[in-house]
Amino acid sequence: MTRDDGAQRRRRTARHVYFTMIALGLALRAAWIFVAPAAVFADAAGYRALARGLAEGRGFDGAYWMPAWPAWMSLAYRAHAGDVAVMLASVALGALTIAATRELAREIFGDDAADRAAAIVALVPSLVLLPQLLLSENLAVPLFAIAALALVRAARTAGVYDWIAVGIATALSVYVRESSLALVLAALGVAAWKRDARGALIVALVVTVALAPWVLRNRALLGHATLTTSSATNLCIGLGDGATGGFRKIDPVADTACARAGLAAHPLELVTLAPAKLTRLFVWDDWIVDDFLDAAMARARLTLGALRALCNLFWWGLCAFSAASFARSRGAHRERAKALSAPIVAVVASVIVTFGVARFHAPLIPLLAAVASGYRRRS
Repeated sequence: MTRDDGAQRRRRTARHVYFTMIALGLALRAAWIFVAPAAVFADAAGYRALARGLAEGRGFDGAYWMPAWPAWMSLAYRAHAGDVAVMLASVALGALTIAATRELAREIFGDDAADRAAAIVALVPSLVLLPQLLLSENLAVPLFAIAALALVRAARTAGVYDWIAVGIATALSVYVRESSLALVLAALGVAAWKRDARGALIVALVVTVALAPWVLRNRALLGHATLTTSSATNLCIGLGDGATGGFRKIDPVADTACARAGLAAHPLELVTLAPAKLTRLFVWDDWIVDDFLDAAMARARLTLGALRALCNLFWWGLCAFSAASFARSRGAHRERAKALSAPIVAVVASVIVTFGVARFHAPLIPLLAAVASGYRRRS
């Protein structure tokens, strides 16, 4: 056997292992739906109520949340299917996240990293547990990954259609989570770095046109043009008198005034509260266990502890290996990784401006997995 034959055999073996890991990750997602007790409360219950209202023809009567996730859920309810159908569809969305991560790693590091990145993101515990919850992260994470992939490609090709793809993917992501609007700033930053004014104009135009109907709808309904009232709430609880950077009771009307006053009178709190917000964002990845499963599985203390440990172990490893991979990347790999750093910074910036909880770092997981997949030990 020649050296080339041995290398090809090792690649085939590695690919079989990675595909097995991907299949296992998807199987675990589906199995968890039927094993875990129902944990549909808080935000999940709110999304379900909105989705059922859409399915029953009552329209979208919630100005607080963006409409895409309830609209997606309503497709199952219109077909007279229940929560399990939504959860199984979320497993499919998990497969979309895996595919997007695979292509993102291929774009940065080539074929050798692609399958490795897909296997990594397939087995991240928090993403395995996610489909069982009726939360918008199920749709937000794959759309954010697709937007990041489009941005990395546009940075490489400067093609018109790639920049249009960035705008479309960004707008779709914003319709799920308004914080994804930070992707516009990421795209503008990459366009400026590449001195591509045409790309910046395309993204700004596509996103504006795509979001205009929703803003105009809110203006007609609420009396003022706004993307979502949660933006004021998030600003208030992250900025202003007595702000801690963490969660507190929501009052959209009062919070609008609070946010305006906070921006005018307490701009330095964007800086002084940043460490507290970033701590909430980066330190742990067991938010699903703490915020949802802990109440639903109160008696399963050993299982909950193991899930917490697994979530955090994967998260810390992901952060460490992605940082090491970026530091060791060179040439074209490093240039493309730099383009991917823009949406990562966008997530961090949105948390600094508003408030920080661990749940908000979910869109970072595929991006970090793609970067971590390029890690190589120095010989």
